[in-house]
Amino acid sequence: MTAERPPWDELPAFVADAVAVILGSPVVAAVSQTSGFSPGHADRVVTAAGGRAFVKAAPESFGAAADLYRAEAAALALLPPEVGAPELLGAVDEGGWVVIVTEEIDGAHPSEPPTRAELVAILDEVAQAPEWDDVDAILHAEASLRVAFAVWPSLAAEHPDAVPAWALPLAEELDAAAVAAAERTAGDRVVHLDLRADNVLIDRTGRARLVDWAWASAGAPWIDGLTMLIDARRLGSPDTDELLAEHPAFDGVADATIDGALAGLAGLFLSGSLNPAPPRMPELRPFQAVEADAAFEWLRARRR
Repeated sequence: MTAERPPWDELPAFVADAVAVILGSPVVAAVSQTSGFSPGHADRVVTAAGGRAFVKAAPESFGAAADLYRAEAAALALLPPEVGAPELLGAVDEGGWVVIVTEEIDGAHPSEPPTRAELVAILDEVAQAPEWDDVDAILHAEASLRVAFAVWPSLAAEHPDAVPAWALPLAEELDAAAVAAAERTAGDRVVHLDLRADNVLIDRTGRARLVDWAWASAGAPWIDGLTMLIDARRLGSPDTDELLAEHPAFDGVADATIDGALAGLAGLFLSGSLNPAPPRMPELRPFQAVEADAAFEWLRARRR
């Protein structure tokens, strides 16, 4: 997945100046990052004083990117420090631009496919997700997923040819299971709600640092573990069934709930993949399609 990101030198001067104020020194070098789907700027930067940071920036004209950066800045300001998200150094929301400046995490994305050790490190972070200090100030996973998972009626009625042949006769059953699973994501702990390999950096200590917190929510963290394993399965990891059965991140989660969440996520990804590509985000719809395939394949295998 490669985002079409503009380079640092295309930023308006006032944005670069605002970043310099936050960092206490002007940026003299920047390397654009290409993972993810947002069309906004995303740069690892070095200042004249030798400082390092990570900068995201998007104009309002980019639509969703600016909104996501704004949401992420708000979430980073509220996340409990033990989460290990990038430290928010400052944010700017003016002149038609939204800018986030965070610490630069010295790490790399997981391997493709992720190794077992990498997946364990990620699931360890999920399992120890802390409670929010103020759950009323943040999104709630259950409310978001109750809406997001409610796509099966429209998929079956409007896009039957897109649904796998084995799943189409089960549409009503899968819809009910997905709705029930969404209800079981309620809770007061930190949930990333968009956890996949490109939203993880493994640092030099082996710790998994989760990034891109635009969808940060209060809920039950097992849903993060499941979306991560779907992505790992898409990438070819052989460890997903074993980790689902054994890792503490999934303690107490019934098989029926896992299957319902797989149904909900499969429907959500498939429904998204059928929409036109957003501007400057050509890889998003193909990515959603392969994530849907991975979720459908896993659900079918578990039902046999």
